[in-house]
Amino acid sequence: MPMSRPASIFASRDESHASISTYQAFLLILAVTIVSYGYNLTNFTLNIDGEIADNILHTISLGRWGHAFLHAYLLPEPYLPYFTDLVGLIALALAALLAAKTIGFTGVMTVVFGALMVSFPQLAYQLQFTNQADTYPIGLLLAVLSAYFYIRFAFGTPQRWRTRYPTLLLSIVSATLALSIYQTLIVVSPLVVLGFLLVRSQSEGARPGRDMMLLVGYAAALVVSLVVYFLTAKAAQGLAGSGSQASYLLAHASEFETLSDSLLLSLTFFGELLQGTSFYGLGAFPIAVVAVALIIGLRIGARWQDPVWATALLSMMFLVPLTMILATQGSLPPRALSFMPVLFATMIAVAVKPFKIQWVVAGALFVVLSNIAMITNLFYSDHLVRQADIQMGKQIQSIIDNQFPGYAGSETTRVFWGAYGGNESRRLPESDIFGTSFFNYGGGNNHRIFLFLQHAVPIAQYQRATSADVERVRGGIADMPTWPDPRAVAVVDGIVVIKLQDDPEWSMKF
Repeated sequence: MPMSRPASIFASRDESHASISTYQAFLLILAVTIVSYGYNLTNFTLNIDGEIADNILHTISLGRWGHAFLHAYLLPEPYLPYFTDLVGLIALALAALLAAKTIGFTGVMTVVFGALMVSFPQLAYQLQFTNQADTYPIGLLLAVLSAYFYIRFAFGTPQRWRTRYPTLLLSIVSATLALSIYQTLIVVSPLVVLGFLLVRSQSEGARPGRDMMLLVGYAAALVVSLVVYFLTAKAAQGLAGSGSQASYLLAHASEFETLSDSLLLSLTFFGELLQGTSFYGLGAFPIAVVAVALIIGLRIGARWQDPVWATALLSMMFLVPLTMILATQGSLPPRALSFMPVLFATMIAVAVKPFKIQWVVAGALFVVLSNIAMITNLFYSDHLVRQADIQMGKQIQSIIDNQFPGYAGSETTRVFWGAYGGNESRRLPESDIFGTSFFNYGGGNNHRIFLFLQHAVPIAQYQRATSADVERVRGGIADMPTWPDPRAVAVVDGIVVIKLQDDPEWSMKF
C-alpha cells in the first residue's frame, strides 16, 4: 500500500490555502505594515538629513529627479510628520500586494508574502530618512509595476499584439520612473519576473527556452529604461542647474581596487548578507537561504519537470543582487540593498507553499514579529539619541544665557569644536546611522549642528562659523576642558566656542 504524506503537515493537492479577496489581502498587508512601523509612525524623530529643509536641487544632482518632482508638486517638502510616513506605508503595502500577485501567489499566501516583505528590516534603513519615506515606497511600487506590465506583455493573447505593445512601453516607463526615485531599485524588477517564472514552472512545468527568451527580452527592456533614465536625469540637471553628483551606486562602482581585492571584498560582503551578519536587523535573511534548500529538497524532484532549470532560476535570483554587489565592491550601505525584502519573501513563500496553511501562518507570524522587534529597536535607538541631542542643545544654550548673556543673540558666531559621541550610548551594533548624534555625525559637522539646533532648540539662534572663525579661535582653546564639563563653553576672541573634542588639529566640517 503506497505511503501518503502526513496530512498534518502537507497541504492536499486541492487545498486552496483559504480564499481571500484582493481587498482583504491589501488591508491585512497594510495592517502588518503599520504595526511594523507603528513606533516610528507615532514617535516622530528628526533623522540625519531631516534637518535640511529643501532637498530638491540636491536630489536632482544625484539623478533622483522623480523624487524631486514628487516633492516639488505633489508631496510635502521635505516631509510632514506622520503624513509622509503614512503615505509611504500605504505605497509599501500596495507594492507588496502587487509583487505577490505578479509572482503568482493566491489566497492567504498573498498575505504571507506581503507580511514577510514589508516587515523585513532592510526597509527600515530607507524609511529612517523621512524626506524619502514616501517616495522610496512609491519607487518600489513602480519597480514592481514594471515587472507586472512586462509579464502581461509576454503572456498576452498572441492575436492582440498591437494592444500588448503599450504594456511593454508601460513596463519601460515604470522602470525609468523607479530609477528616477532611487537607482538601486533596478534590481527589484528582475527578481519579481524570476519569482513569477519560478512559481509558474511548478504549476505548468518548466520551459527553459521560452523562459530564457522572456528574461533576455526583459533585460533588453531594462537597458532601454537605463538609457532613458540617464538622458532624462541629465536633462533635469541641466534645467535645474543643479550640477551632477554620483549616486551611491555609481560612486561605489567607480572606485575599483585591483580585480582580486574587489572580488574578495564583494564575495565577503555577499557572504555576510547570506549569513545575516552584515547589518543589525538582517539576521533573518539566512531563512531565505535555508528556504532554497527546502525548495530543492522537497519540491523540485516531485513537482517540477525540469529540476535543473528550477535550480537555475533560484541561482539567478541570487545572481542579480550579487552582480550589483560586485559592481560596488560590497561597499553599499544597508539602505541601498533594495533587493533583500523581495528576495527574502519570495524564497520563503515558495518554499512553504506545500505545507498546511496553519503551519505556514504560524511560522510567518514568528518571523514577522521578530522583524518588528528589530525595526522598533532601530527607531527607538534613534529616538533616544535625538532626545539626548535636544537636551544637550538646551544645556549649551542655558550656559550661554546665564554665563555669557551678551553673546546669546542671533548676531553671535558659534564654533562647535570637534565631535561628541557621548549621546550614542544606546546605538546598536552595525546599524548604519541609526542612533547617530548630530554632534558626532561626520566628525563634527557645524552646518548640520546649526540646522539641527534651529529645528530642535529654536531659542538657539546664532551665526554659523566659517573656516576663518575656526582658525581665529584655534590658539585659545588648548586649556579648555571638553563637554560635558560646563567650562567647555567659553568665549574666545568674541566667538562662542563649544569644545566637544580635545583635538588641536580638528578642522571645520561643512
